[in-house]
Amino acid sequence: MQYNNSASTFVRRAGAVAAFGAMLAVAPTAFADTNQDGYRLMVSGYVPVVCRANLDSMVTPSNSGQVDLGTLHEFCNSANGYQVTVDHSPELAGATLMIDGNAVRLSDAGSTVISSASQPGIAAHKVSLVTDNGQANGTLSIRVTAL
Repeated sequence: MQYNNSASTFVRRAGAVAAFGAMLAVAPTAFADTNQDGYRLMVSGYVPVVCRANLDSMVTPSNSGQVDLGTLHEFCNSANGYQVTVDHSPELAGATLMIDGNAVRLSDAGSTVISSASQPGIAAHKVSLVTDNGQANGTLSIRVTAL
């Protein structure tokens, strides 16, 4: 609401508020259900489903053939849960993603489910990539799907 010093603006707004109040007094059933105890106001709304994941681009090679990929941040507000999938190039098929110390082998098909949840959630996971030759040549893409 914008502050206006004009007296006529104040009178118009006060009149509009009074008219709205009068409408409520004249026709309460248009805005609320009546019951024996008084009034019950029902409010409904819509919350869109939002799911996202991003991987910090802090790639750091180590001497053990493992490449630190940073932190995976995931968020999804789907009431039924969500699934996190990594899509990868063919060069990375058979490599292993370490997610918070748990090994997930990347499939030959190019997409691998790396986690799922049965409810909404916010999470952060340390992610690294382990390959046979210690080289991380290829691409990874993370996506989240609402269930």
